[in-house]
This record gives sequence, C-alpha cells and structure tokens, in this order.
Amino acid sequence: MSAGSGITHSEFNLLSESLHFYQIWVMPNELDITQRYEQKAFDKSKSKILILSPNAEQDSLKVYQDMCLWLYRDSASETFSFKSGKKAYIQVVRGKLEIESSQTKPFVP
Repeated sequence: MSAGSGITHSEFNLLSESLHFYQIWVMPNELDITQRYEQKAFDKSKSKILILSPNAEQDSLKVYQDMCLWLYRDSASETFSFKSGKKAYIQVVRGKLEIESSQTKPFVP
C-alpha cells in the first residue's frame, strides 16, 4: 500500500478466531506517490522470501525506499551479510537468534 499524499485507513477482523499479523509502515523516499494497494500470497515452502524491494525484484512487492524486507523460515544454519553502510532490523517471530558480531547495536530510530 502506498498512501500517496495521505489516506484514512482502518482494519478489522471479520473472522470469529483471533488474528495475528505484523503491520510495518515505511516512510517513502519520494513525495506525491500515487496511492495504491497490493496484496500477495507468497510461497510458504521457501525458506527465504523477498517481500518488499525498490524494484519489485524476485516477484516482491514494490516499496518506495532504499530497503528490502525478507522473510526467513527454518534458517538454523543461515549466515547473513549486509551491504556496507546499511543497517538491519531483525524481528524474531518464533524461536531464537544467535548473533556473533561485536558490531551489533540496538535499533535507534
């Protein structure tokens, strides 16, 4: 979803069961973006999925920012690296994460 110059937004659960989801708001790197909405189902069998990217690469959704949003599943022995000068925000939903880096710092907005 791109809000463009602003939107009114609300959400509600139509189901009788509980719903848990993550809602992430990203400030765009451009002004006056055309409002749009996209929804997509991703292949749950993959352990690494690119969800958002600036150019909608690898069948991801487009985001107006110099960032990527990845989903990793069952990545017990996965090694991650980041481009120089980039920062990472990591959200652990289930399980645990072990980081072996003296350069790890808390997120400060």
